[in-house]
Amino acid sequence: MSVGSCIDEGFCNERDDGNYRNPNTCFGYIACSGGITHEMPCADGLMFNEDENVCDYPENTECETGTTLHSDNIERC
Repeated sequence: MSVGSCIDEGFCNERDDGNYRNPNTCFGYIACSGGITHEMPCADGLMFNEDENVCDYPENTECETGTTLHSDNIERC
């Protein structure tokens, strides 16, 4: 059973184009482009590093408490 949930399609409505931390998982990010929301997974074993704006090794990232900690638990939307 998946513990993640899909991001609201309106996530990017009021945001500038760019990459944002996914509030539901550490193993991906949200890419905003022209107000369109795209959920982007990181490669297996990598987590989104918000400071560097890249998927990175877990030891180089800070994962917020309460988010999905395992990539195999990500719900694909």
